[in-house]
Amino acid sequence: MNGLFRYSISMKSCRSVFVNDKKVNQCDVAQTCDVDITPHLTPGENNVRIDVSNVLFWWMYGYNVQKNGNTLYKSKCGVVWFSPCAGSETGVVHSFEFDVEQP
Repeated sequence: MNGLFRYSISMKSCRSVFVNDKKVNQCDVAQTCDVDITPHLTPGENNVRIDVSNVLFWWMYGYNVQKNGNTLYKSKCGVVWFSPCAGSETGVVHSFEFDVEQP
């Protein structure tokens, strides 16, 4: 790995991933997406943000952030097509932000 840490995000129904304010992925409703954010990191501290957006009806999400295969952060709210997390608000309804260090 040449001294680099590998960071990945597995997410369900989360809409967008940003690294240092640059959008690097989008995952649509009821989709599961795996995002390798490593190529988007620069040496030093990097800010990563996961946005959950809603356009209609109810919303839910799930994500698992990993570093070298080990879970750093994990969260889930609701079950797609079965049990929503919350009501019918629209726009960005949940964000999770964290910093990672890359040598």
